[in-house]
Amino acid sequence: MKRLAIVVLAVLFVLSTTAVFAQNKLVVGTSVYSTEIEYFKILSDAYKKSGANHNITVLATDGENSVDKQIQIIEDFVSKNVDGIIISAVNPDAERPALEEAMKAGIPVILQGQERVEANWTTANVGYSEADMGRMAGELVAEKINKLYSKLPVVKVAVLGFPKWPSCVRRADASVKALRDNVKGPKIQVVINQEAGTRQAGLQIIETALQANPDLRCVVSINDDGAIGAVAAFEAAGIDVVKECAIAGCNNDRGARPYIRAGKLLGSVDLNHQGLADLAIEALLNYKKGQKIPEMLYVKMNKVTAANLNKFDW
Repeated sequence: MKRLAIVVLAVLFVLSTTAVFAQNKLVVGTSVYSTEIEYFKILSDAYKKSGANHNITVLATDGENSVDKQIQIIEDFVSKNVDGIIISAVNPDAERPALEEAMKAGIPVILQGQERVEANWTTANVGYSEADMGRMAGELVAEKINKLYSKLPVVKVAVLGFPKWPSCVRRADASVKALRDNVKGPKIQVVINQEAGTRQAGLQIIETALQANPDLRCVVSINDDGAIGAVAAFEAAGIDVVKECAIAGCNNDRGARPYIRAGKLLGSVDLNHQGLADLAIEALLNYKKGQKIPEMLYVKMNKVTAANLNKFDW
């Protein structure tokens, strides 16, 4: 009987310890811009995976490209008294009051996708060095220009950007700087710098650019969709993209991979979704432990080319 009592007490101790542990398990609320965009769907899944790996409950939500929707999500997180919020805000300025209320309630907020120069009022920001991202894309294009067109006096370049977002302007500017820093011989002449975040926009812009600049062959794009649209425009004009063009993008979208394998895109820049999610989750863990975390958390990125594409087959 005494042995049975000891066993019962031991079981009760384990159960009570487990219950306390469950009560103390951290809960983090995440909200992405829109899961209809491939990047954010992958990022949302990465948050959940990171949470599971760190024994954290992740309440993953979709902002659905709606400020009002995301403000409701933020208010719900506050009412649930989550231990932290990681958010890719649809409009950081419009959502700032709700996020500041969360911080006043003692909930740390990590903003994804904005560097401190755009938003310095959160607990911390997590994301990419836009300058590094653009530089990598520019270096890919510069390498091929040096192989094909080093004896020309001028090489014309189209920049497919997104001027509405300062971060994308920095990315595009860094691409051009990388070209000018790395191309040996020819002068780099930017003949067009225009918004093109989609394949259709990239197609239309390059089609128009070719009418005024039939010798245009080089494109740097802030994302892969714009770069793929550029490929379509050159091909429609009867230009051999593999032999004559130098085109690169950013994001490492799944849709870009066949183009990279075929040599139509020189490459892309992998945005390391899982690394970003881990960085944000671990920052919140450290914050809850009372540790000071950097105000800007940069995730490591890598160039993606046909030579290493298999390493990024997620």
